[in-house]
Amino acid sequence: MNILEVKNLNIRDVKTDNDIVHNGTFTLKEGSCLAIVGESGSGKSITCRSIMRLNKSWLQQSGDILFKGENLNLLSEKEMRKMRGKKLCMILQNGMSAFDPSCVIGVHLKETLVEHFGWSNKEIEEKMKNAMESVMLKNPIEIMNKHPHQLSGGMLQRIMIALALVLEPDIIIADEPTTALDTISQFEVVEQLIKLREKMGSSMIFVSHDLGVVKKIADNILVMKDGKIIERGNIQAIFSDAQHEYTKYLVSAKEELSNQFKKIWGGVNLLKVDSIDKFYKKGGMFSKERQQVLKNVSFECRNGECLGIIGESGSGKSTLGRLILGIEKPDQGTVLFEGKNVMDRRVRLGAISAVFQDYKSSINPFLRLKKPFRSR
Repeated sequence: MNILEVKNLNIRDVKTDNDIVHNGTFTLKEGSCLAIVGESGSGKSITCRSIMRLNKSWLQQSGDILFKGENLNLLSEKEMRKMRGKKLCMILQNGMSAFDPSCVIGVHLKETLVEHFGWSNKEIEEKMKNAMESVMLKNPIEIMNKHPHQLSGGMLQRIMIALALVLEPDIIIADEPTTALDTISQFEVVEQLIKLREKMGSSMIFVSHDLGVVKKIADNILVMKDGKIIERGNIQAIFSDAQHEYTKYLVSAKEELSNQFKKIWGGVNLLKVDSIDKFYKKGGMFSKERQQVLKNVSFECRNGECLGIIGESGSGKSTLGRLILGIEKPDQGTVLFEGKNVMDRRVRLGAISAVFQDYKSSINPFLRLKKPFRSR
């Protein structure tokens, strides 16, 4: 039995008069997982948001979206709000944009769960504590009393997944839910999503670039390109006998990319991190308690060498990156680029750059793109 039927979905940008999604038609069976794969800009996320009716006002959608026979496109906004969360739950790709930055995490969680279940604060705290521990979040009570900016992107992503575990919706729409997670956490999260399906019979739409994860969790696949569904089928058929050339490319892309990355040895030391310690204040504004994030970290990176830094969320990877960029100052130790301290702006300007985890917060939203680039 189909729990969701999408028929002739079209999405048009009225500002530019461009069609973004063309005649999208697919079904989701009860208790099954449908993966949507494709390159960035292919229409995956916007298709998912159209099901939730969360697209921007200038994106007009037409067609039928039937949830248990009820056309979601015909519901009022008030009726749709009752659907979101308990019936249809979406795990967003960008954890930072999913939470109100002015409130601690617990406030957001309580508002959502009180709205749908009317639980007491004690019930909410207990259920969220269990769910957060199940997705490998340590000290959940402490986390619920922190603001979003005090947590890593991976931790915020797992909080959204924990909330979905508590809501137990009919359909979970997971838009790149493991992108910001380390390998171990990816495995744990995928296992939790699989267990949720088995326990509650929830259906799932899973958007991902990681075909390894898709192969593990999905029953069927849609392949999208340029806003069109170019191929569909069950997981075995797509991976073993893809028909479209683009699908064949996606299946082989991961292996091809791995083969292109070769370690280049030799050359002089370009970057030297020497005995770095870093502390952050723990607690409120007037608290004197400090938490050590980095302890005696040392390494070197030679010219032409690619050094990988891995670890679970909260292990200090991003903090280390900010120290190398000179955005933050170490409490102990030094970071040297070509023998000079990176805290000197003249040393790092034009020599060290970064591709940030959260692309939306890395560029000023009030400026056109050419402005920040021109300021360099």
